[in-house]
Amino acid sequence: MANSNIPQGLLLTLLILLPCVEPSRAVEEKSVFGVVGDAVTLPCLFNRSLWRERVRVEWWEYSSIIIMHQDFPDEGFPWRGYNNMNITGHGVKEGDFSLLFSPVRSYNSGTFTCTHLNRSTHKRTKLAEVKLVTAEVTSSRNPVEEGRGITLWCSIYGADGDVEWMRGDLSVGKGQVMKVSQMGITDGGKWTCVVSTMNKTSLTINHFINVYKRSRDGVKRCIYITPVNSNITLPGVNGNSTRWYKVNESKSLMKDRDEQTNGKFTITEDFSLRISDVRPEDTGHYECRSDRDIYYISIIIVTATVTPGKRVSNGTAVTFNCDLSHPVPGVTFGWRHVTSDRDVTDQSSFTFTFTPEDAGKWMCVLYGESGRVITTISQTITEGQGTQNCRIFIWIFIAYVLLLGIVSSILIWDLLKKKERNEPEEVEMK
Repeated sequence: MANSNIPQGLLLTLLILLPCVEPSRAVEEKSVFGVVGDAVTLPCLFNRSLWRERVRVEWWEYSSIIIMHQDFPDEGFPWRGYNNMNITGHGVKEGDFSLLFSPVRSYNSGTFTCTHLNRSTHKRTKLAEVKLVTAEVTSSRNPVEEGRGITLWCSIYGADGDVEWMRGDLSVGKGQVMKVSQMGITDGGKWTCVVSTMNKTSLTINHFINVYKRSRDGVKRCIYITPVNSNITLPGVNGNSTRWYKVNESKSLMKDRDEQTNGKFTITEDFSLRISDVRPEDTGHYECRSDRDIYYISIIIVTATVTPGKRVSNGTAVTFNCDLSHPVPGVTFGWRHVTSDRDVTDQSSFTFTFTPEDAGKWMCVLYGESGRVITTISQTITEGQGTQNCRIFIWIFIAYVLLLGIVSSILIWDLLKKKERNEPEEVEMK
């Protein structure tokens, strides 16, 4: 009997002590990618009921250095003199004490830990562990004169990863270093670095390059070829005297370095001009003027169309057309069926008879004089309902309407007959 009471006593003791034991919680490490210069947030959320007197939320770097903390009530200050960090979110309202880097810098990469400290009991609980990986693209020179070489670097900080260089949707190289021995005038524009880590997380970084041709009047002329509805950045001259103009419009696109005009044009901190959602009316010529240089930049958009439409039936004649808003000497075209991984033609426009195997993504690829890819633009077509099927449906619908009319006529005729037979009987009864 005594032995049987021992387990019961142990069980009773555990039940009494259980409410006093705070369960340990495994915190999953998260990874956050950030482009150098952008704003990046490291998440830290917890139960807001824990936010009470003598409570502190702390952010640690490498689990050894406190970089920032926030006490109850919402009173926070940086532990060290970082001017690009701040605890953001809604604090006690939503239990959000995320750490904001604005802008994030390359040396900010590393592992950061968010902890909850009860200063009454001196108990510290880990809330979140975030690994910050940063990346950036730099170039040996920008702008670059036509015919000169350039080197692009896609640098990753805080992790190892694979790098792929893209022009539009087409891969043009791999590795963190991209070297071009001679830049052509059409090689200017967007170069994209895609970073992939071991856990398949990817980060896309766009880098815009001005390639200029020097003219006799001293003006440096550039060409930007971009798909419609894209976002582009025209690199400027970093100086307080820099001004942007759209040719034939006397009004400057900027007064201050950060002024926006109708949400379409944005002047960045380095005096570049960012144009959002490029439309046909945005094409034309732009001038970047400074005390030292004048850049005359022509924006040319690419459009791709499919006729008669994106949903076609078997046996239908389909025409693809790829066109530039302004002619550019030396630019060539090619159509590629991405779904089947085959090049179809080197013409800007072609017609073929559609079969189900032709459905999928089609890509128009533009090449410069050097043979390098300038950009790409895509269209997708799917197999639609054939004309024969449509005719069958129409005949079935007509037959249904006729049958409905015949049945209705028979019912009406039968009701009229019954009414005629019943009328004499009613008279005789009277």
